[in-house]
Amino acid sequence: MFGIGRMLPGVLLGMLSLPGWAQEVVQADSPPRYRWYVGLHAGFQAFRTTSVYTAQEGIIRPGYGYWGYQFTPHVAVQAGFQQRHQQQQTDLTSIGQNGQLIEYIERRQYFNAAVPVLLRFRLARRPTHRLHLDALLGPTLLLHRFHQESYSLSNQAQNQFQQDLQAANWYLTGGLGLGFNLTPHLELAADLTNNWYLNPREDYRWVVQPGAGIGLRYAFNLKKEG
Repeated sequence: MFGIGRMLPGVLLGMLSLPGWAQEVVQADSPPRYRWYVGLHAGFQAFRTTSVYTAQEGIIRPGYGYWGYQFTPHVAVQAGFQQRHQQQQTDLTSIGQNGQLIEYIERRQYFNAAVPVLLRFRLARRPTHRLHLDALLGPTLLLHRFHQESYSLSNQAQNQFQQDLQAANWYLTGGLGLGFNLTPHLELAADLTNNWYLNPREDYRWVVQPGAGIGLRYAFNLKKEG
């Protein structure tokens, strides 16, 4: 007993000298301190999609935002949104067989908006450290629109072609998220995911369609703590 008493002060001093992230002691089943959180990431998501009969590939960037709720220290659910609108125009001029001037103009517009709803599960027996790893899994809805207009102008005739294609496609999104708590409210977060196309008619539904992002996540409560 006397020997243990002499060792105890040294053990306590050693514990106090550990880094701050290693000193946190929270019971695994204790409720989270802050339940709601919002995040903003800079990154991208790649998708392959179809609009009736056309296959399109696009990358949504430069970032996205999300809103989440922490049910337990291990389990959270979040919903996000990201969108991108692209426009392209091609202008060509040529000389016809009869020497007439032919002008060709083509305009294309691509719009993609993704809405992921992801389950976030903390991969730790005790989610107590400032540095942590999460597993991500859930569905993503992609709203896609492809609009094309083309004009061919000459001295003799004018030809016009137009099509407007829309589709709503589902994906299974999964990946990993790495986080580091800067303060009790603020966290540095990075996610790496993949989107699997759930349309069984497409051969590329299992092709890698990656996504990545890095940014900040802020946790808070809607009501003041009593």
